[in-house]
Amino acid sequence: MKNQTNNDLRQLREALLELHKNLIHHQKRAYEKKHGKLESRHKLYQLVTDHPEFSWIRQLSELIVSMDELQDKKILLSTSQKRDLLKYVHRLLTISKHKTKFEKEYQHAVQQNPSVTIAHAGVMQALRKMMGADD
Repeated sequence: MKNQTNNDLRQLREALLELHKNLIHHQKRAYEKKHGKLESRHKLYQLVTDHPEFSWIRQLSELIVSMDELQDKKILLSTSQKRDLLKYVHRLLTISKHKTKFEKEYQHAVQQNPSVTIAHAGVMQALRKMMGADD
């Protein structure tokens, strides 16, 4: 059972990583429309880590890093910790009535970019699979 949980968490992490990558590419295109083509990957990395136009993505970046740290330390989540993680991911990627900056930008990206839409569906599928495993 623990092995299945670890496998499910890895699948969720991979889906989140794919979503993250697509969000960065989406924001990069928006940035380039305003400021011109980026000359290097290094410049993109600087923008992702420091520029205000990319700041909204950092919440997802931090989530993935936290999941990586748990995996690196081989920390097994309890059932309640797993449930809390799933609830956090679901809440983060669900648009609420009172939209945060992340939610506004995320909703726009999902609506405007098919790659983001597909990646979002992948995360939701992984979440549903894991939430169903708790039943």
